[in-house]
Amino acid sequence: MQTQATIVIDRPIQDVWNYLDDHQNDRVWRRPNLKQLEQIGSGPVGAGTRFEGAVAAIGPKQYPYVNEITAYEPPQRVA
Repeated sequence: MQTQATIVIDRPIQDVWNYLDDHQNDRVWRRPNLKQLEQIGSGPVGAGTRFEGAVAAIGPKQYPYVNEITAYEPPQRVA
């Protein structure tokens, strides 16, 4: 699956990158669906970093998932 979207944020790109790159903010900007998110392993985030999380479903059920960063080019691209 490939997903793409565009929005305009009236802030310097580095400010936006810093906010989104701090994964402690994920529960704020991905609410109310994101219920859990943890980095697997330690060290700096970059290509190969994996995150384990869970998103909400209807009712109390949650769906677990694992994401892996495949491209990391601050402050312009993360995939």
